[in-house]
Amino acid sequence: MIHHQFVHINYLLTIFLLVISGCTYSPKGPEVTVADLRQAVRSVTDRTAYAGFDGQKKQFYIGNGLIERRFQLSASDRRLHTVSIVDKLSGEYYLEQPSQEFCFQVSGYRFSGLDSQFLYQRYKIEPGYDGSRILRFWMNYQNPIIGSPADGLLAEFTNPFPDTSSHTNLRFSIQICYRIYPHQARIDKWLVFKNQGNIPLNIEEVYTESLPLFYNSRSALVNRSLFSKIYGQYLEISPTIGSINRLVSIVNHTPGPFKTTDLYKKYDYVSVGLTSFDVQMSEIITAWPSQSVVIPTISLYFGRFTENIGTHLPSPYLETEDLASYHVFNFENETIATFQDQLSSSLVSQPKAIRLPVATVGKNILNQPNWLQSRPAESDQPIYCLLSDYGFFLRDAVDDLLVHSPVNLVILSGPLLEKDNNGLQGCANITHNHGGPVESTFLTYNWLFDFSVYIRQRHPNVKLCITAKAYGLDQPDYACLQYFDFFVK
Repeated sequence: MIHHQFVHINYLLTIFLLVISGCTYSPKGPEVTVADLRQAVRSVTDRTAYAGFDGQKKQFYIGNGLIERRFQLSASDRRLHTVSIVDKLSGEYYLEQPSQEFCFQVSGYRFSGLDSQFLYQRYKIEPGYDGSRILRFWMNYQNPIIGSPADGLLAEFTNPFPDTSSHTNLRFSIQICYRIYPHQARIDKWLVFKNQGNIPLNIEEVYTESLPLFYNSRSALVNRSLFSKIYGQYLEISPTIGSINRLVSIVNHTPGPFKTTDLYKKYDYVSVGLTSFDVQMSEIITAWPSQSVVIPTISLYFGRFTENIGTHLPSPYLETEDLASYHVFNFENETIATFQDQLSSSLVSQPKAIRLPVATVGKNILNQPNWLQSRPAESDQPIYCLLSDYGFFLRDAVDDLLVHSPVNLVILSGPLLEKDNNGLQGCANITHNHGGPVESTFLTYNWLFDFSVYIRQRHPNVKLCITAKAYGLDQPDYACLQYFDFFVK
């Protein structure tokens, strides 16, 4: 019996190979293997993550036993878009028409997945952690004359480093990356820009995900107060009130105030990503020649977020009564050596916590005017720029403190950035390894997360906490919860 089953499977695989070998379209990428074909005939009850290319339909796909997303590449290899997302258990489809897929501005010019300005290069399927599968597409843009400028602006007005040379081309590539996990109706997506030209590129208003979810109910979705529920961690949308079978939870991994969600307002899609941090100014990320820039991930959970992850999110809040269980040392005016002596000589039996200002160290401890975001005369509380050498100084000082002192909890207090009535104000000193005040705001949050990763790796038994003043929000978001154990209001 087993022998007959084996022969039958091999017969099916042979048919598949013959069909695929007869296709005229062959994407540039790994060849279809026997393992890929075995994956294609798995039962829908098998929740193993998979990805591949369907030679008959000329479609790429990524999925598991719960969900599957399919992509179509145009015959000219210039457009890539999602053509379907299907719930395998219910048979429900989440898309009624092809997607825009992504949207962004580069040096003042707007691009999207609807454009025919990109040229497909190749794809790759690779294993990820926890049994996940990753599908990557590479697409290039290379043109000395770009399309219509966004909002009527010229590129030189938004690019602070224009190059008027006649030999200058706008050249960049994007990786469009998708990840599917086993046992979860979840698909992650992120973008990677690489500057292949000879001038810096300004990237802004990035919508990493742009899909016509519940398109026929788009007028209802515009009213977010009725048809969506916003949490610090995620957003839920559904075409009708109380709908559970057709519900999508959107998780934006973009930090703090930089995330955005557009529900059929500016664009005719549900678009999620990284954009303006206030109403006056759009967040800008500079990609220098040969540099790659990773845009934060967007996760789509098809169903309720908490049901997908199999648990309810633990409360990240550290309340006053919780702090009472710690002996808290406030690092204010002491030198680092004095502070270490206090921690080491303390005989209290309680767990020890230290409260550290991230960017507002006093002059008696550190006096480096070149590292400041602003001159002391301009601010009541001078703030050091974490992107200057101060960032390295602080990281090493905290590391040394934790090496020589028994500490259970580190509380990072703020502020990280200057603020006025117009919102966050970045650092204007471009010698601090950033392109100016706008770009420095986003990169400061990246420094904060990198600092968390460094401390966790060096001191895995130390818990990390951040205050609302430091993080810049009244409640933690999903990005914050990935890097910090607790949040103090």
